[in-house]
Amino acid sequence: MWGIIYYVYGVLSGAHSFSVKALLYELFFLQHYEGVQFWCIPNIIGIYIFLPFVAMALKHIRLKDLRIPAAACLIYLFLLPSAIIVHCAFTGNNPDINTNAYLNLSFSGGIYGILVIMGYFSKTNPSKIKRSGWLVISVLSFLLLVAYQYVILTIGRRHGYDGGFVWYDNIILVLLSFSVFQFFLPMRRVRGSRCFKWISEASFGIYLAHNLFIGLFNNIITINSHLIKTGILFAIAFGLSSFLVWILGINKRVGRILVYTR
Repeated sequence: MWGIIYYVYGVLSGAHSFSVKALLYELFFLQHYEGVQFWCIPNIIGIYIFLPFVAMALKHIRLKDLRIPAAACLIYLFLLPSAIIVHCAFTGNNPDINTNAYLNLSFSGGIYGILVIMGYFSKTNPSKIKRSGWLVISVLSFLLLVAYQYVILTIGRRHGYDGGFVWYDNIILVLLSFSVFQFFLPMRRVRGSRCFKWISEASFGIYLAHNLFIGLFNNIITINSHLIKTGILFAIAFGLSSFLVWILGINKRVGRILVYTR
């Protein structure tokens, strides 16, 4: 449904002319959806299709039995891609390494499947580290991630390399997200829980809608400061997307179809 909405938006905004063939290609995942944020939809659908089978398998697997496979996945799916970016930034050249050439880890679900499995075992196997320890790890990993990004971008640009952005396969980002998840996992009561609960339930709908408002206001807001403009666009996109999701969610049937509310 959102693919159709964004396609019509692209037609109305003059980004392209209407084509039944192009629309059908998008709807059947034969080409990328109109909105840039729709890159994740095929991954999400793939995960949800096979998640029941993965869940049944995990119930019969002990955590210690996954140490060697987990170590291989962390090295090849997260550590090596991060190290390759560092190498490219400092040298300007891609190393002669292809992590997928000889070792195929796609059967694990790739980086997204591994993150799902990590979340499952975090929930089912309580951590021995105290919450204060996870908080320290979270803060340190966040500072390390900021430093990593700053160094990669500044040094990389000197060597003509501009691909050092943080993605889901960044080992530091995995550590940060895992530690934050472990920090909040034991919490049972949160101030303003109703607000957080609504945002968590509406987050996917907000994510799907936000780019409509960014595209609309990006050219309207003319501010030289990139930081200030980003902050304003964030506030507008988040506010209007939340309002749109709330309006659509008033009708439960429409909400389930368009914004996936319960």
